Amino acid sequence: MKTLKEKFNMLVNFICKEYEIDMDVLLSRIKIRSFVEKRQIIMAILCEDRKESIESFRMIGAFFANKRNKRGFDHATVMHACKAVNNHLDYERDFLEKYNYIKENYLFFDSVESKIFEDISEYDKKSIIHALLGC
Repeated sequence: MKTLKEKFNMLVNFICKEYEIDMDVLLSRIKIRSFVEKRQIIMAILCEDRKESIESFRMIGAFFANKRNKRGFDHATVMHACKAVNNHLDYERDFLEKYNYIKENYLFFDSVESKIFEDISEYDKKSIIHALLGC
């Protein structure tokens, strides 16, 4: 079973590769709708696996810390993202399709990766994933 941080990294890598977005920009506080949507989708997918507690929301928000966004996001931002995604899923077909595409492909990549790499060292796993993702 993957840790929450590993799932976060896989989601970010998948989205950056699929949508050709720079990772620092995706994780930053830039408020362009296309970036905000992707960040909210990441938060919502991670929240599905966690019980709803302030500590879970804080942990997910902290994953977004990088050189452009030194603190990450607070728990309220993560809670808002989860609510916003649920609202969009109910009313916007395009958003629903985008969300399902990310979730299905992320989960597919996750399951394929775990089956293929059972007997490979951690260093080799990272090298192979980086080669596959072009990082």
